[in-house]
Amino acid sequence: AFLSLLFGYFFYWTLHEHFPAQSLLDKAMFPWALAASSLVLAWLAVIWSVRCNAHSQSWGVILSLITALLLGLIGAAMLLLGPWTAGVGPVQHVYPAMVWVLCGWCALHAALGALMLAYCLTRVCAKRINAIHDAELLNVRLYWHFTTVSALLMLSVLCLFADGP
Repeated sequence: AFLSLLFGYFFYWTLHEHFPAQSLLDKAMFPWALAASSLVLAWLAVIWSVRCNAHSQSWGVILSLITALLLGLIGAAMLLLGPWTAGVGPVQHVYPAMVWVLCGWCALHAALGALMLAYCLTRVCAKRINAIHDAELLNVRLYWHFTTVSALLMLSVLCLFADGP
């Protein structure tokens, strides 16, 4: 579904001669840079939590999950703050609507990933996740691979293909 959204972006990018200029999203670059760095750091914290869990370092798991959860929520907020601070309204034109849909899609997945991290955190604190029973943590790590790659791909497309063809 995500690739279909990106296809729609490129479809409109090639279709419209007066595609909005780069200056439209210049104000969105700083929040998007924060989003990208936050999501990458959250992803790395999730990977670190799995490593700590494999070595039965419960405090390392707890701290890395809290870090990943907070960074994931910051990344989700920054994804939505980008078009909002740029003054891009979703009802102005098809381009701003696509920007909002793509940012919303990735922000929703980052927020869901944070919810999954909160679940894992409670399971670790209840001693239900450990070095032997770690399926939830491994699944959340896999989900964060998808979320981070999706967000970085989306941000790359929005930043590199903002000008017309």
